Amino acid sequence: MMISEEALYAAAPEAAEKFLSALPDREDCVHDFSPDFEARMATLLRRQRRRRHWRALLAAAAVLGALAAGLSVGAGDRTDCQIYWSQTDGELRYVIRLEHATTRPFQDAQLRCVPEGFILVRCSTSEIRGERSLAYRRGRMPPSH
Repeated sequence: MMISEEALYAAAPEAAEKFLSALPDREDCVHDFSPDFEARMATLLRRQRRRRHWRALLAAAAVLGALAAGLSVGAGDRTDCQIYWSQTDGELRYVIRLEHATTRPFQDAQLRCVPEGFILVRCSTSEIRGERSLAYRRGRMPPSH
């Protein structure tokens, strides 16, 4: 005879209840262990507590090592430049400035994210100061010829 899964799932709670009700009460389940067994169990419990202590220390050391490695990854990196901006009387000005001396040539910055309605009116580059200035003014693009 084949029992379907549905019937098995339906009968499981009733079977569990019958099994649990057949067990004696906790109060009736008292057993005295031999002193030798109690001593061996105490030793095992102490050893387990020590292992937990060492595992916790190893886990803490691993976390600290990972943090130190993560912090040191970018420790030697330096930013190439900083971008400053200001806005006054409808003019938006960006200054891109090198942060440190470099052997790489200074390259003109091309901004692609300028607020809508602003057009480029002035730009200049100073290799001596290591900066590029861009000025935008609110207005329309001049008609092309």
